[in-house]
Amino acid sequence: MRKYFTLLAIAFFMMFPLHSQAYDEYSALDENQNIVIGTDEDVQVFHTIADGTFNGKVTAGNITGGTFNGEVIIQGNVEVSGGTFNGNVYTSEEVKISGGTFNKQVNATFGNITGGDFKGIVLLECGSITGGTFNRLQAIGVSSSVDCTVENCVITGMFEIPETPYNGTRKVRVKNVALQNVTHVSVIGMDEACYKDAFSNETDGKIEVMMSSSPARYLKIQYLRQGLLDQLTVAFDANGGTGQMESYWNYVYGSIQLPKCTFTKAGTEFVEWNTKAGGDGVARKENQFIYTGAEHKKGDVFTVYAQWKDGSTGQTDNTGKGEDAGKTDDTGKGEDAGKTGDTGKGDDAGKTDDTGKTDTSGQQESKALKKGDKVTLASGTYRITGVSKKQITAEYYSAPANKTKITIVKSFKKDGKTVKVTSVRANAMSGNKKATNVTVPNTVTKIGAKAFYNMKAAKVITINANKNLKVGAGAFQKMKKGSVIKIKGLKKADKTKVTKVVKKQITAKNTSVK
Repeated sequence: MRKYFTLLAIAFFMMFPLHSQAYDEYSALDENQNIVIGTDEDVQVFHTIADGTFNGKVTAGNITGGTFNGEVIIQGNVEVSGGTFNGNVYTSEEVKISGGTFNKQVNATFGNITGGDFKGIVLLECGSITGGTFNRLQAIGVSSSVDCTVENCVITGMFEIPETPYNGTRKVRVKNVALQNVTHVSVIGMDEACYKDAFSNETDGKIEVMMSSSPARYLKIQYLRQGLLDQLTVAFDANGGTGQMESYWNYVYGSIQLPKCTFTKAGTEFVEWNTKAGGDGVARKENQFIYTGAEHKKGDVFTVYAQWKDGSTGQTDNTGKGEDAGKTDDTGKGEDAGKTGDTGKGDDAGKTDDTGKTDTSGQQESKALKKGDKVTLASGTYRITGVSKKQITAEYYSAPANKTKITIVKSFKKDGKTVKVTSVRANAMSGNKKATNVTVPNTVTKIGAKAFYNMKAAKVITINANKNLKVGAGAFQKMKKGSVIKIKGLKKADKTKVTKVVKKQITAKNTSVK
């Protein structure tokens, strides 16, 4: 019997190792058996944390208080009701967050959030939010069986509901969300049945909501709440030129991003689009936005006309008034002005660079890059993470839906600037069912949590590794059985180091690291 309990104890500690012998969990307990003394060590604890300062990585269950300066992983059917979190927080299924202050990213997989103050980005894959204040919230309906709902909360910065990715078929449901001083709202993946009740009466009705991304369409919240979703046709007239361009649809009271002109006219250059053939209407450049609602109704055709400039004289070919004729202010949104196009689609987007070198397909005329802007290339979507005089950096944000072989580029050109790719976003390819081969360049120093999680078709992930590479929790877990992660480009000692880092985040029975 003694031998049986000895073996059981050994098995227990193999499954749940104490990461540091320097920290005695039991000596840190108060009379209520709650932990109240912190540590600088990386620890895995089993009692409720009620107080203390923790500077290392913490893997825990219930948390009611304390200060956490490192990464926190919360697992099990537990609750977080308090505490200050200054590092990234990752939760598993069944974790409930009802309070606390979160200053960095929170990755809530199948989350249940009823309260809390979230100052960093919150990524909700499935589950529900029924309270709390969020600086930036991204809700993604990735499951075909689990609902994703956002209700009765306050958002003070950005609210994004991207298109439902991969095999997810359920759209995000939203109700009574208050938007305060927001800079961006996207409802592309929202359930259309929720439009009228999605945003509370406290929300400014003039806020522009992004309704689609290709092409980009915007609609004011006041029209969304009123159910004014009638549509018209946006047609493109060559105005003396030749060629064909497919018409778009748009909301009658919405704004739409105008495409690159593919018409041609001998001896001339395209200048801009205009609502009048003679050039004396509302003028917009390629990739800028135009409001279609003025004097139009459901079923109408809203036509914009190509404007041409003589290649030798520089004069506008069809009016003689010059290329600036009829322009209006391009600084605002909606019916009052035109938006500048900075969606990163580019007129050459879609070209691929499988060498991992600089991709120039994102270049186009647009406003200066800023943090948070997204650029779409053939290899996927990239998001700007930093802008300074010395360099501009970006993260790999998401993969194309149906591409099987993906090479994340080292850098790309945008607005004449070189953008260096330094990280792969958390959940960037989580749940992807198409990609079989992915190559990561050596400019990447960080792979986010669950970046390649649950990739069912993945065969080979090639990492042209940076010796300082950091890998987030579960980055390569639950990949296809027989999948391989290849570490390349490092000498023996550095390769051994990176291999250990990667191996900690795989499912060993499914994936090998070479």
